[in-house]
Amino acid sequence: MDVRPLPDVLQALRSAGGMSRVDVGRAVGRSGQAVRGWETGRTRPTPGSLRRLEAIFGLAPGRLSA
Repeated sequence: MDVRPLPDVLQALRSAGGMSRVDVGRAVGRSGQAVRGWETGRTRPTPGSLRRLEAIFGLAPGRLSA
């Protein structure tokens, strides 16, 4: 199984969805800067943010935190 690091997955999902960092940030109640931190690996989304990201991108619950 190919397991990609969370920053790579988040960036790929955002790009595939045609969303900007600001778009994703607004959708989860965070800033575009927060999303940038997640995508660069400097910071990690909170469990609540991960759940919202999963919902936005149509992923099964727990998929991003697994």
